[in-house]
Amino acid sequence: MNIAKSSFRKEDKVVYLKKKEIDIFYSCRLLYPLVVVETIDDRTGKTDGSKKIVRSEIEDPFKPDKEIPLKYRHSLKDYTNYMEYGGSLGHNAPAGNHKTNLGVYNETFLLSNICPQEIVFNSGIWVVLETWCKRLQNEVNLYDIKVYTGSVPGKTQTFNKTEMNVPSHMYKIVSCKHKDHKGILFIACFLIKNEPPKEKIFKIYKYLVSLKHLSNLVKVNFFKLFRHYQEFNPVDYKISSINKISRIDVKFDSRISRQMISSTYYGLIIYSKNLKELEKNWTTTKKNGFNTEFHEFYYDLCKKKLNRKLKDISSKKTSKSGKSSKSGKSSKSGKSSKSGKSSKKSN
Repeated sequence: MNIAKSSFRKEDKVVYLKKKEIDIFYSCRLLYPLVVVETIDDRTGKTDGSKKIVRSEIEDPFKPDKEIPLKYRHSLKDYTNYMEYGGSLGHNAPAGNHKTNLGVYNETFLLSNICPQEIVFNSGIWVVLETWCKRLQNEVNLYDIKVYTGSVPGKTQTFNKTEMNVPSHMYKIVSCKHKDHKGILFIACFLIKNEPPKEKIFKIYKYLVSLKHLSNLVKVNFFKLFRHYQEFNPVDYKISSINKISRIDVKFDSRISRQMISSTYYGLIIYSKNLKELEKNWTTTKKNGFNTEFHEFYYDLCKKKLNRKLKDISSKKTSKSGKSSKSGKSSKSGKSSKSGKSSKKSN
C-alpha cells in the first residue's frame, strides 16, 4: 500500500480508507476523494441471496465517514447548501455496482466516496459512463478490470456560508487485461467537465484523453496505482487503448433514455431565475411525468433559495429607506438650527 500512497502529493494530505469493495484515497485538503478504486467482474451489481437491493425502495443512506476527523469532512448540511445552486452528492464508486449486501451498498453512501457534482452532469453523462464501465463485465475475454475514479480540483466557492471546493472535471480511468493479449494493460481515460453537458447526444468516446494529460492535470502517478492493483511494470507490460478490444459506446435502453430526460428536468427546475419561472418549469416537469421525490426536492430547494433572495432584496430596500428617512430628518433639523442662530443674532 505504500506504493499506492506515494502516488499522491504530500500537500493534498491523502488518507487511505479501506472499505469492503472499494479503496478510497481521500484528500483532507479538498474534503473529497482524489481517487476511488473498484473492481468490475461478473458479480458487480449482484446481490447475495434471493432479495435484490433496489435503490428506489430504500432511502439513500448518505452519512459522514467517521474514519475521517470532523475538521476534514463536509457535512450533509454543507451538501444541501450546495444543492440549492445546482449541486449534488456525486458517487465516485457508484452504488449500483456494489449490491453484494446492504453493508457493502451503504458504504458507497459514505461522504468519503462522495464529491460535489453538478446535478445535470451527475444524473446524465456520468450515468452513461458508469453504465459502460459496468457492462464490461459482459466481455468474457476481459479480466482484472479496475476503475479509478476521481476529481480535478476546481475553485473554492461559497454556498450559503458553506465553503466548498467544486471539482472542475471528473475522470475515470478504466484498465484491464485480455486473455488473448498477454503482456498488455488496456486502458481508457475519460475526462468530463463538471457542468451541464452542452451536447444532448452522449458519446463517451468524445471525452477520451491521454494518460499523460490526465496525470499532469491531477498530479497523480497512476503507474504506481497500476503497479499496486494490477501488478503492472513497464518491463513486462506495455499499455494500449481499450478501443482496440472493446467498443467505447453505450447502446441506450429505455431506462437510460428516461434517465437522460430526467437529468434535463433537474436543470430546468434548479436553474429557474424567479418564482414565476420556477412554477412554470415545475408544472412542465410534472406534466411530462418527472414529478419524483428527487425532482420535488430540487423544486423545494430552488423555491427556498428564490424566496430568500426576495427577502434579502426587501431587507436591503427597507434598510436604504430607513437611512434615507434618518438623513431627511437630520437635514431638516440642521436647517432649523441655522434658523435659530440667525434669529438670535437679529435680536
